[in-house]
Amino acid sequence: MFYTVNGYRLYVTESGSGEAGTVLFLHGFPDSTALWSEQVTALAAVGWRTVAPDLLGYGRSDKPQDVLPYSLGRQAELVLALMDALQCQQFCLVGHDFGAALAWRLAMRAPGRVLKLVVISVGSPAFFFAAGGMEQRKLAWYQLFFLHRPAAEEGLAAGDWALLRAMLAGESPNVQQQYIEALAQPGALTAALNWYRANTPPAMFAQLEPGKLPLVQCPTLGVWSSGDSALTEAQMKASQQQVVPCKWRYARLEGCNHWVPRGAAQQLNQLLLNFLPSDGDAATAPAAVSRL
Repeated sequence: MFYTVNGYRLYVTESGSGEAGTVLFLHGFPDSTALWSEQVTALAAVGWRTVAPDLLGYGRSDKPQDVLPYSLGRQAELVLALMDALQCQQFCLVGHDFGAALAWRLAMRAPGRVLKLVVISVGSPAFFFAAGGMEQRKLAWYQLFFLHRPAAEEGLAAGDWALLRAMLAGESPNVQQQYIEALAQPGALTAALNWYRANTPPAMFAQLEPGKLPLVQCPTLGVWSSGDSALTEAQMKASQQQVVPCKWRYARLEGCNHWVPRGAAQQLNQLLLNFLPSDGDAATAPAAVSRL
């Protein structure tokens, strides 16, 4: 279904009765609402209302070519306006990749609306480089490359998308082709890269000083996978410092690559089913540190 919010047309999938509450799913690069198909099915089956938008620039949503609309501040406003349009005042929030970065921003900006937070792969921006160190800077080379237009667009698409295919190593050829077909649509690749251009100034690669962002107030679950080739475990584990005491939980998934919602769907589903209910609070589920 399509909603027009703050002047932009967003495609949103919804399912479930909502008896258990509402869960908002936010994807990252280069995904769409399709990333969450396994999680949506599992949660809707037990009474959750699931909301999964194609974020601005992706899938069937609008794809403005300017950079400014993709700033996390603007995107937080857009997502909150979407939830207003859906008449949902409070919700649990699950984000992956850039969707996790946006989820952190939303939890800090609207603490009264986010009941629980699940961040997959990407930790707090305050600790992304501060804790990840030189290893994280090396892994994040592509973020600087993505800043350069049109060099990034040309480089990613060259040689039948050879560079993008390399970045998607570990995903099946079919999944890789789905990504390529989506990004090959008019304006889609620039729109997706604009998320980086709006939020990754080169200064981010300098040492950042933690402690300048407000603490997240709600129970928070961080999930990281051992096969992630773009993100260190250190930046996720250090994010405990971004959450009020006793409300942080962490789960490490073994053997999965960066795309946890698809590659470790059953493990992630179980984590969500344990953590999101009102009685699955941070004191009981999951364990403070779990390895799956």
